Amino acid sequence: MEQLLLANETNINATYDSCVPKYFIFNSKTVYAVPILTFSFVCHPAILPIYEELKGRTRRRMMKVSNVSFFAMFLMYLLAALFGYLTFYGKVEAELLHTYSEVLGTDNLLLIVRLAVLMAVILTVPVVVFPIRSSITQLLCTGKEFSWVRHCIITGIILVCTNILVIFV
Repeated sequence: MEQLLLANETNINATYDSCVPKYFIFNSKTVYAVPILTFSFVCHPAILPIYEELKGRTRRRMMKVSNVSFFAMFLMYLLAALFGYLTFYGKVEAELLHTYSEVLGTDNLLLIVRLAVLMAVILTVPVVVFPIRSSITQLLCTGKEFSWVRHCIITGIILVCTNILVIFV
């Protein structure tokens, strides 16, 4: 009887230990969070174009727009991370959608979420490339008339250099 109680207590402790959240986990998979963090705040190159479009441009108004934007992004990613972690605790993988795929298998809602993330990444590229291309065009081609050929070549060079950098890093 005593062995049965001891075994039952061990099972309860093992279950309790697996449900206790850890606030910070640093291991070899922690580095996978860097691209997610970088992508979540990728809007910083668009600050100058946003400032140009702002009615009644003032530094204070721009800071208000920036603070609201960054807080909204922070809150969105924090909630996704928090609920993903509280769902799986220590068994969450480096990418949350992979963890849901393992648990749910092939699910239509999960497929829609993956497509939404893919569309977000694809549609972010022009927002990031625009200020870089504008700066390069201003530096190299000041006073020249707009050319689609030059526009496409600069965009292509930016994308190729970025991909090469990503592959090597």
